Amino acid sequence: MGPPAGGKPVSSAEMERMLEQPGKVGLNWLVRKGMGIEKMKLQKGTASILQDMGGKQRLQEWGFRGDAQDPFEGIVDIFEDGSMFAISVPGHTPGSVAYLVRTTQGPVLLTGDTSHTRWGWEHAVEPGDFTRDNARNLRNLQRLKALVARHPQVVVRLGHQP
Repeated sequence: MGPPAGGKPVSSAEMERMLEQPGKVGLNWLVRKGMGIEKMKLQKGTASILQDMGGKQRLQEWGFRGDAQDPFEGIVDIFEDGSMFAISVPGHTPGSVAYLVRTTQGPVLLTGDTSHTRWGWEHAVEPGDFTRDNARNLRNLQRLKALVARHPQVVVRLGHQP
């Protein structure tokens, strides 16, 4: 499946170039790879969300495509305007995703479950016992940290802490 309507795969270099440009802010309802409707039904707390959607919204998965020249496993420019990116960062789960959002206050990185805590982020320590592939999670955590080191204006919001 390709990218959701209105999204296109991009390289990290393209994402970083757009990060430096002013742009609009947007929001959308999508799911990570492997989290289709059947799997969501199995997740605690999602039954009411699915009922509220009443079939009006179609869940779509990101169409990440890897590039050997790119440090990330895949990036999608969600609105094709550089305002929000989905970044494939598998490890904690096979479908883990981080988001880079260009807000009116500046860029914000939402690490998702790639890094749960401030201590884990600061010391480059991936989440513990519930991580599916620690080595892969650590590689993707280091890639996110390198992105922020290149762009220190990025505010980092962690998966389980502010």
